[in-house]
Amino acid sequence: MKKMQSFVCLVLALLMLYSLSFSLAEEASATVHGFGGDVTVTVQVEEGIIVSVTAEGPNETQGVGSNAIDQLPQAIVDAQSVAVDAVGGATVTSTALLEAAKEALLATGLDEESITKAVEKEPVSTDLIEMTADVVVVGAGGAGMSAALEAQNHGASVIVIEKMSAIGGNTLVAGSAMNAAQPAKQATQTMPADRIATVEGFLALEPQCELMKVWQSEVRDELEAYKNTGATYLFDSAAFHKLQTYVGGDYVGDPELIDTLCDKAIEGVYWLDELGATWKNEIVSVYGSTWTRGHNPTLDLGTAGASFVYPQRNAYEANGGAIYTGYRANRLIVEDGEVVGVSGETSDGAPFIIHAAKGVVLATGGFSANEELREEYNEQWPTLQGLKTTNPASSTGDGILMAREIGANLVGMGWIQLIPYTHNAATATIDGSVYLDKDGKRFIPEDERRDVIAAATIDHNDGWFYWLVDDKTITDELNGITIYGQVISEYANGVDVFYGETLADIAAQAGLDPEALQKTIDEYNESVLSGVDPIGRKNLPQTIDRGPYLMYIDEIMVHHTMGGVQIDDNCHVYDVNGKVIPGLYACGEVTGGIHGSNRLGGNAITDAVVYGRIAGTSAATR
Repeated sequence: MKKMQSFVCLVLALLMLYSLSFSLAEEASATVHGFGGDVTVTVQVEEGIIVSVTAEGPNETQGVGSNAIDQLPQAIVDAQSVAVDAVGGATVTSTALLEAAKEALLATGLDEESITKAVEKEPVSTDLIEMTADVVVVGAGGAGMSAALEAQNHGASVIVIEKMSAIGGNTLVAGSAMNAAQPAKQATQTMPADRIATVEGFLALEPQCELMKVWQSEVRDELEAYKNTGATYLFDSAAFHKLQTYVGGDYVGDPELIDTLCDKAIEGVYWLDELGATWKNEIVSVYGSTWTRGHNPTLDLGTAGASFVYPQRNAYEANGGAIYTGYRANRLIVEDGEVVGVSGETSDGAPFIIHAAKGVVLATGGFSANEELREEYNEQWPTLQGLKTTNPASSTGDGILMAREIGANLVGMGWIQLIPYTHNAATATIDGSVYLDKDGKRFIPEDERRDVIAAATIDHNDGWFYWLVDDKTITDELNGITIYGQVISEYANGVDVFYGETLADIAAQAGLDPEALQKTIDEYNESVLSGVDPIGRKNLPQTIDRGPYLMYIDEIMVHHTMGGVQIDDNCHVYDVNGKVIPGLYACGEVTGGIHGSNRLGGNAITDAVVYGRIAGTSAATR
């Protein structure tokens, strides 16, 4: 009996001890708004020790903000502090997560001093890192990964370096489609008869160069054949794409570069097909594109932009290609007038030199995030000071500055594109969208050029407007998910994103007059049905009349820099004396001369893929 009593006492003691230890475990949660929506962090603390941190941020951009959601919780546990480094390229999400973690930890009873203590880091070797490859690609966005894969496909050994902690760059956060004339697919879509007049308007323009004459002649023959058949499908061709790109850039773009861009655009689409990109069925008209030729990717790889960089990355790595993240190049190495490598520092502070036996490809993007460089060259806008950018923090013009330092010629640096933008955007497609001012009225044709829309937004509506879509966009086009991977029915916040079953719901949330909003949409729908828009919109494919509705606020931001290093259509970089710099190639937004004074929406992805492929091929086959 005594033994039994002792056993019972032991069991009770163990249960009490377990109960006590359980009671010492504290759990708390906190939520802070991140880049795309709320970021919620839940922590568990036992006896003053952080034992668990979990984070949820379903509306953070896949491949960018999602990296912070994945990486930071364990970093906090390992450091026993929220004073850990933000994830590169995901500063906003990282900051929100760390603030939420701090708030939750304080709620468990931990003191601020203990949870914000400095994190001791392991000493990092500062020994020189030295490597060699045939081709070195600087930048791992869409242009850089296209260049790397094509260089590899042509037998070159390749090293890719990327200054951020993850690949993707500006391409990954792109919300746009990829422009390419594809008449076989466009033939499945109808075109209003009055759009023929738009094409004829381009044919009536005074040619500004010999190539423009050629393009007009080709389009004239194509349009005549189209009309002779009595066709009603969506007319397009590579020649018309060239003509619109050249005219849309105010004749400033290099005609030869435009010629190559548009000729090879559809090859780029097919190439991505082969690599695993998938596309939605409809060819779309994206914001600022001025025509319906955008190839809109699915979200199978995370975000719309992921389809323009991950397929190349996957194939490149599958073939043994090396990518070094956290490697920031700051100097091109020149010997006897030839570029033979790059040098720089890793994010840990270690110096590196990478020798290039055949060539260096600059694919570092533009300078939208470099306010000082923007102000140095801006000649298009009264001022750009204080404006945010749609680009990631990595868009600081590093490649342009390195090339300038060795005498490369820069072209078009004064042309800087502004657009109304929000990280809460659902779509870049304008087909089912209207833009509304603070009174709920349309104020600009939604299919206008981007610079025209930006100027009108600044002049008319204090630099912002409402972007409104209905369920045709929400469900039929987007399948309930924004281009950045956010669940549309869940991410409205009543501040700059509004979601409701009726227009009256939307108006109430945004503080608009419901009758005025309804009148605006009724008038727009009448324009769609008649094919004639009082304010001049030409692309009128669908009415806005099926709930639920989504509306969000866009504000003017710096979006794209049209200027950069001068190249030819083989991506050789030229110096200030008009001579090729041996061993140096460039592609994507680091280059200038393609888009002229205004880039058409959807042409940047085409540029990255087309000229990325050319740059990689040129470097590898030198």
